[in-house]
Amino acid sequence: MTKKKYLWSLLAFLMVAALSFGLASCSDDDDDDAPAYVGDWSFTSSTDFSDRTVDLKLTKDGKFVYLITNNIKELPFSSKSYPERRIYRTRVTGEYTVKGNTMTLNPTKGEFYNEEESKWENQPNFEPYAVDVQFKVEGNTMTFESSQMSDEPMVFTKK
Repeated sequence: MTKKKYLWSLLAFLMVAALSFGLASCSDDDDDDAPAYVGDWSFTSSTDFSDRTVDLKLTKDGKFVYLITNNIKELPFSSKSYPERRIYRTRVTGEYTVKGNTMTLNPTKGEFYNEEESKWENQPNFEPYAVDVQFKVEGNTMTFESSQMSDEPMVFTKK
């Protein structure tokens, strides 16, 4: 009988240990306590002149990356030095702060993508500046309104 009790005790111990390990490994993600605006966002607009995609990454520690990909459909002028279709990519990085529904973006570095050399290069004469944005997050969308960024509200979708 003692051997049978021992096996049952060992089995109960192993089950409790397995359950404890399973619950500990299934803890909530660290980002669950992050504000709703933290994460990866995307915005797309299209005009007769270009298609533009803006990818925005906001981190919990107050950093951001703003990546603009602009597919030029038609050049507003004719020039043999430019191909018919061009893709321009610009990346701006920096820090942000939030007070209420105002987000202040403080870009510290601007870069453009050199297509010929397949590498990012610093934007010449980049000067840091601040942009105040009124924002609102509803579910998987975030709306930016700022006359410094766009005449129309920018509606981002969470990736």
